[in-house]
Amino acid sequence: MITPLILLTLLFAAALLIIHAQSYDDGGLNVTLFAANCQPPCFMGIHPGVTTRDQAIQLLKANPWVTLIQPIYGDQGITWAWTGVQPAFLRVSGNSSEILFKNGIVDHLNISSAATLATFLITYGAPDALYYRGDLATTPLSNLVIISYFSQYAVYTRWQFEVSMEDECPLSASQQWTLPVGLDMPVSPIDYTNYARRSSFIPLPEDCR
Repeated sequence: MITPLILLTLLFAAALLIIHAQSYDDGGLNVTLFAANCQPPCFMGIHPGVTTRDQAIQLLKANPWVTLIQPIYGDQGITWAWTGVQPAFLRVSGNSSEILFKNGIVDHLNISSAATLATFLITYGAPDALYYRGDLATTPLSNLVIISYFSQYAVYTRWQFEVSMEDECPLSASQQWTLPVGLDMPVSPIDYTNYARRSSFIPLPEDCR
């Protein structure tokens, strides 16, 4: 007997196969992430663990996509706004992306994007690890403990980046796949051996539906 969860998983897998067979507009995601001179982990010429703070600032200043560079956390990070000519997957408002430094060297690239989790799964396939977190809250009337916030993470260890989506509960399955994601590139590979799942789908917990 096919359960609703198995049926949903099969339908999503079939949708991925259909889209793979067609031309797909990823909003410039793959071209940007896999530029000839900047393979992951690298973004806009900035390499975690290699690029210095001064070099990162100069690279951002020279990039026509970037404006309004500002320090954050003292001298431990910088953020910026986009000019409007950046690729479609980077068309987000405000200073929502950041670079964090450690000992004057880039330690993390945290990039907000307009791309969805589904876009990454379609473009790069199933991640090497997939996990989620749920923040718990108590309902005011019944004292029932429920998940109030859902975060899902897809880890591509072979390219050393992670994407994540998050939102308040309740969520629908369609919202789960169409929420914009953040892109994180750390300075060194993270050990994800405790996250034993390789999959393209994590069902929403019942308390978040």
